Amino acid sequence: MPGAGGRLLPEGIRQAVGKGAAEQSVAAQLRQMEARKQLAANPVDMKPGLGADVAQGLASAVEMVPPAIASMVVRNPAPLVAYFTMRSGGQGYGEAMKAGAGTDTARAAAGLYAAAEAVTEAVAGKVFVEGGKTLIRSVLKSAAVEGLTEGVTEAIQALVDSQVIGEDMTLEQALDRIKSASVGGAVAGAPIAAITHAMRGG
Repeated sequence: MPGAGGRLLPEGIRQAVGKGAAEQSVAAQLRQMEARKQLAANPVDMKPGLGADVAQGLASAVEMVPPAIASMVVRNPAPLVAYFTMRSGGQGYGEAMKAGAGTDTARAAAGLYAAAEAVTEAVAGKVFVEGGKTLIRSVLKSAAVEGLTEGVTEAIQALVDSQVIGEDMTLEQALDRIKSASVGGAVAGAPIAAITHAMRGG
C-alpha cells in the first residue's frame, strides 16, 4: 500500500518526512558501517536477551539527553518528538530500501514509522516534562510510560515491516522485538526522568 503514509500525514509534512528520512537513512547507514568496523576490531559477546536490551536502553538514554534538555528548556515535548520522529522516519525508509522495496514503499514506511513515533513520543515527552512530585515518582512514572510507548511503537513498526515492506516475520519474532523495545524504553526512561526532574528544581 504505497499511499499509506500520505493518508496519515498532510502532503507537506509527508514530503518533509520523506526527504528527511532519506537523509537520515544515509547517515544511519554510515553510522552502522562504522559500528560494524568497530565491532569487527573489538568483538563483544552480547547475545540477544535482557543484557542486550538493557545495553540498548542505556545507549538510547544517552541519545535522548540533548532533545530532552531542549524540551525542558522550552517546557514542551516538541524537540524530543521532532528528533525521534525524524530519526524513526529515517529508520523506516532504511529498512524498506534494505529489503529491496521501491521508493514509494520506502516513503510510505517512513511516514508510518514517523507517525507511530510522533504519537507515542508525544505521550512520553509530556510525562518527562511534567514529571512527578518526587524523584522516585518521576523515575518510576517515566520508566513505565517510556517502556509502554516504546513497546507500542515497536508493535506498529513490526506491522509496517510485515504488511507494507513485506518482511517475512513470525509472531514470535514480532513479540521479541516488542519485548526488547519495552525493556529498553523503561531503562532509557529512568535516567532521563532523573535529569528532567533535576531541571525542574526537584
